[in-house]
Amino acid sequence: MRLSAPWHWYKLDSIHTLQLLTFFVKRTEQQIDASTEHFKNNKKEDFIVFSEEEKIGQSVTHYEGLDDMGWDLDKLFTSHFPNLQRKSAFLTLYAFLEHELDKLANKLKDEISHPARLEDIAGNGIHRSFSYMQLIVGLKIDKSDNRWNKIYQINKLRNMIIHSDGQLSADETARKSEEKFMAILKSHITVRDGELVLELTFLPYVIQQFDALFQFIDGAIQLKFSTKRSKKKKLSKKKRGSTKATNK
Repeated sequence: MRLSAPWHWYKLDSIHTLQLLTFFVKRTEQQIDASTEHFKNNKKEDFIVFSEEEKIGQSVTHYEGLDDMGWDLDKLFTSHFPNLQRKSAFLTLYAFLEHELDKLANKLKDEISHPARLEDIAGNGIHRSFSYMQLIVGLKIDKSDNRWNKIYQINKLRNMIIHSDGQLSADETARKSEEKFMAILKSHITVRDGELVLELTFLPYVIQQFDALFQFIDGAIQLKFSTKRSKKKKLSKKKRGSTKATNK
């Protein structure tokens, strides 16, 4: 059995990486919970006197060198920082997706011995890899499929985070388009003060969609190479039969 063959890609490679990413997401959420709890349990409150004579003072909450005279500490440590951590983890997940689809496209190129390279296809990122598998390899993967559409939504979200730090556009027309798009992912994302906030369910949702896409592509690979695999199995059986006859 040739383990490097593309028809073994999902079961022997990608599925295990997805398991590692699931663990990575779990640890990320544990770190977020631990950081939030540490803030809640260790913030201090003092009373600062500005004028003894006029009896003017103020109660100030501080934590790790920051205070609520300059920052909204509760918002900072229970919303802003967790969102930053989830954004960072999301970009890591997305980078894996791009790498995995590029790797698969090149694996398929080697299998069919086609002269066209991935770099020869117009576009970039996941769109280029997907197009290569469609146009050059001939996989039957329709871009109108819902599994691809969900990945496309994730791609749009990634671009918003990369190019505008997850802030909704100031342009009214663009903002309406973004809000319409956000409504599709409302179970996993909210908008607060014009900023996208990734909720607890978002990262597991992303991995779930990656897995669905990979299974979709794997099905097309199995279909594409089913005849080739059948021929190889028959040849392998003939060789084994020939070896047994010789040994007798």
